[in-house]
Amino acid sequence: MEFAISLWAPDTSNEAIRSLLDQGVTAAEPGPPFLLQEDEQAFLAAVQRFHAAGIRFHACHAPFGEDDDLSHLEEEPRLIAVATHRWGLERAALAGAACMVIHPGRGIPPEEEPQRIDRLCASLETLLRTAEDTGVRLALENMLPGHVACDSSTVRRIVDRFDSPYLGVCLDTGHAHVTDEGVDAAYAILRDRIITFHLADNDGHRDQHSQPPYGTIDWASFAHAFGSMGFAAPVTVEAPPWNRASSSTLLREMRSLFEGELLTTTLGGRQVWAMCSRCGHYLFGSAQAPVCACDA
Repeated sequence: MEFAISLWAPDTSNEAIRSLLDQGVTAAEPGPPFLLQEDEQAFLAAVQRFHAAGIRFHACHAPFGEDDDLSHLEEEPRLIAVATHRWGLERAALAGAACMVIHPGRGIPPEEEPQRIDRLCASLETLLRTAEDTGVRLALENMLPGHVACDSSTVRRIVDRFDSPYLGVCLDTGHAHVTDEGVDAAYAILRDRIITFHLADNDGHRDQHSQPPYGTIDWASFAHAFGSMGFAAPVTVEAPPWNRASSSTLLREMRSLFEGELLTTTLGGRQVWAMCSRCGHYLFGSAQAPVCACDA
């Protein structure tokens, strides 16, 4: 299993890229500041530096917010957002990305959602033509409560409406955990439409973008379900390393989490993960030779 790190606005210098490589980073998901920078020559040069170092971009993240809302009810702002997303797809293709993550829309009053979904679908109809031309798939992300398409069933209906190989789902575990349905239910509904992931944790109330498993998601359950999926592409961790650790520590902890190698102990009849009292990180390895961020 390969993990990608989220690089919203990455430092593209040779030194920064070498540092990522030294920490074991082999895949990354850049955000809009990198994807849509004005200077195309600088963009292509940066992409080449990443690729030459052996760091690839499986996915890129499209812009979002009021000015980039694909579900905007006013036609002119919606068309501007579509044009920006088309540009993003073209850039994602230049970066060698397989897909571009897009938001269905922003926070809205509930009564607006049917209209918003209609406008989103009009946007997707246009964008899918560009997706086909560029070979970059669109990954529709499940959203937080109060946003367009905040439940997995709605996301599923939108994707099924087109039934296009160029439109799939980005399952965001942090978003799903904040909703009433939870991660496991969202995964079950969307599973066969998922083309990329955003893995993040939280306390179940706010989208905190905490590194797994430092929130309250049942990662043992999710890891078991994920393991049966046979997903081969890099999986993005959309969170910074816990407690200001290095990317290498994040990657080691994520592999241990999904391979069931975090160390456990029994307290009061309950099995719990063991945590280091010095660095605040979970322990993995063996009981005789435990490893944590202290050893990085």
